[in-house]
Amino acid sequence: VFAAGNVAVKSEKVALENTVPVLNGLLQVRIDNMENNRNLQLIIVSILVLIGCVIGWWISTLVKNNIQVINRVFDAIKEGDYSSTFNAIAKDELGRTQLSLLELQSTLKDGLEKMQREGEEMARIKSALDSANTCVVVADAESNIIYRNCAFLELMVTMEGALRKENPSFRASQLLTLQLDAFPSINVLKIMN
Repeated sequence: VFAAGNVAVKSEKVALENTVPVLNGLLQVRIDNMENNRNLQLIIVSILVLIGCVIGWWISTLVKNNIQVINRVFDAIKEGDYSSTFNAIAKDELGRTQLSLLELQSTLKDGLEKMQREGEEMARIKSALDSANTCVVVADAESNIIYRNCAFLELMVTMEGALRKENPSFRASQLLTLQLDAFPSINVLKIMN
């Protein structure tokens, strides 16, 4: 029995000696595959991080460029130039901001042109009133004289003595600081108010 057991142990030993290298080889193949997979995963993660960085840089560049366009338009508006143009093609918040800025610029330009036309018209009217032979005086809602033409000033200088009898503080040179109430006996001035 001892001899049979000895033979069995020897055959097991031979089988073990033959199996261990095969198992070690399989284990090494498995370890190599795991290392290759880990390396592949590291490469994939590195590529994804690189792609994320490139996309982040691209997005930040787009945002920066859009903000620079907006700033250039605001700087131009600040300098009185309402003719800036650019393509606002983005559909995001910056694109909507750019579109709103273009609308604002257009509204400001239209308003400025309208004010310039009205100013030119007012200058023509003022020029005509200044040179008119008829006396013209304009007062605001509080009866403060805000405009008088030369004919009115000449009349007031001529009448200053008579007007000072009613109002001793009257001075023709101070007509733009007076109220129409300074002329109680001149009903025409009250009617004009």
